[in-house]
Formats: sequence, C-alpha cells, structure tokens
Amino acid sequence: MGEDIAKDFFIHYYEVDYYKRATPWSLLNYLQETAFYHADCAGDSQAVLAGQQLTWMIYKWHLKVHRYPCWKERITVKTWISRYKSYIAFREFEIIDNKGEVLVEAGALAILVDTIKNSPHKIDPQKRSLYGVDPTRSGRHRYENFSFNKEGAAKQTFLVRISDIDPNGHVNNSRYLDWFAEIIPLNILHTCTLGELEIIYKKQIKYGQSITVLAVPGNANADKQEYYGEIMDNAGNTCALIRSNWTAQT
Repeated sequence: MGEDIAKDFFIHYYEVDYYKRATPWSLLNYLQETAFYHADCAGDSQAVLAGQQLTWMIYKWHLKVHRYPCWKERITVKTWISRYKSYIAFREFEIIDNKGEVLVEAGALAILVDTIKNSPHKIDPQKRSLYGVDPTRSGRHRYENFSFNKEGAAKQTFLVRISDIDPNGHVNNSRYLDWFAEIIPLNILHTCTLGELEIIYKKQIKYGQSITVLAVPGNANADKQEYYGEIMDNAGNTCALIRSNWTAQT
C-alpha cells in the first residue's frame, strides 16, 4: 500500500490575485513541489533520476477547486500514487486547510521519460516499490481527450522568457495556465473563480520561442462559464489543450 506524503505551505503575497486568493497557477506549483518532495522521500530524487537518464513529466492535469486558500493562510498538500500503467503513474493530490477541509482535489498523469531517447520509459517494479500504490484511493478524475471549435477565438502571442523555463530546460507546466488566463475576459476573472481545470500537454516549449494562445467560450449558464484553450508554437503545432469551468463568485 502507498502512504500519503504531506508538505506544508504558507500562502505568500506574490502568490495571490486581486482578491488575495492563491492563483490557479500557484496551486499547480504547490502540487508539483509536493510531487518532487514525494520523489525525494522515496529515494527517487532529481539527482537519482538524472543518473538513470530519466525524468518525470506531467502529461495531464485535472483539478477541482472547492475553495481557494488566501494570503497568509497555511495549507497542507497530500499526494500518493493510485495506480500504474506501463510508463504512467496516476498521481492523486489533496490541498487541505488547517481545519482539515479539503480545498482542492487533483489528479495528474505523470510519464516516466528517457531523457536520451526523449521517449516514455516503462516503470519497473523496483521504481514502483519506491512510491507504493493505493488503488483504494483513486480520484474520480477526467483524463479523456477533447477538442473544440476555434471559430471566433481570442488570440494573444507571447515570447517565452528565461523566467518561464524550469530545470528540465523547457517551460514549466504551470506557465501554460498563466498564459491562458491572460486572454480570459477581465469580467470573468473578476466575477468568477476557476472551479475545474483540465490540461493536456502535447509538446515541449523552450526558451525564445514565440507562442500563440487561443481561448474560446463553451457552454454557459447562470452560474458557470466554460472556456477552452489551445497553446501553439510558431509552426502551428499544438503544445497544450485546456478545458476550464469558471464559477460565479458567491
């Protein structure tokens, strides 16, 4: 059986939005940092992986946010592995406040990658045993592929900066969400919160590239507005797809 790994965080001023709530991309950073901490505790650190010419990469995210933690709040992030499939680890997360309330439920598909061949590498029994597995605590996360009609989409172009790059030499996965939020209409950002998020990463983006971000509204009702997004490189290749649901603030 797998055990929870827990890591505590303090919400800093530079991690919050206009309403002093942690930004959605800050949430992704907390989750990512906790996954790295789990790897360190399991004896599968970045240094160990580098010696094996391997690395973990996020392929898909699915988040459900019940409440955003606020500035100066202390939270705990828990993570565990619920199952494995060939080269994929199904990672689960919870973000919990100091009263024990679950603020965020999240799941990620993490792929083990051979850094020399730049291709997936099967997770062997020894590496699985480092992390353990708890199939009884598998979250109800959506990982299916999706598409959308791009007609009438808002567009914005960004130049990838050095501050966007992570230790693997490509854009950190939370930056994709940061770019996407830039072209969501301001009235949505001020009157709604991002309640549910799915991201599919298709292609790495590196320093100096020019990327185009698309956003187009989907289904809507009195309380929710759906937005789809796509991030493309300057050759028109799809680098990421995003599906999001924005819920009216109460």
